[in-house]
Amino acid sequence: MVLKCYPLLSTRSRRAIRKRQGRFGKPYMYSPRGNLLERLSTKLNISKSEAYNQLMKEREFLLENKAG
Repeated sequence: MVLKCYPLLSTRSRRAIRKRQGRFGKPYMYSPRGNLLERLSTKLNISKSEAYNQLMKEREFLLENKAG
């Protein structure tokens, strides 16, 4: 899979998208902020909903292939 959005993220966003568990072992629910979606949609020339869907696909791919 070609990662389009992930290379454009900041360090904190990259950590958040790869996170599996929150505090006390609860599953982490990733929800990107609006300004991130706005920035990605302008850089990639896609709509906000397409940017959100692309981020979720990349997150799923990263979590499946994460080593460790």
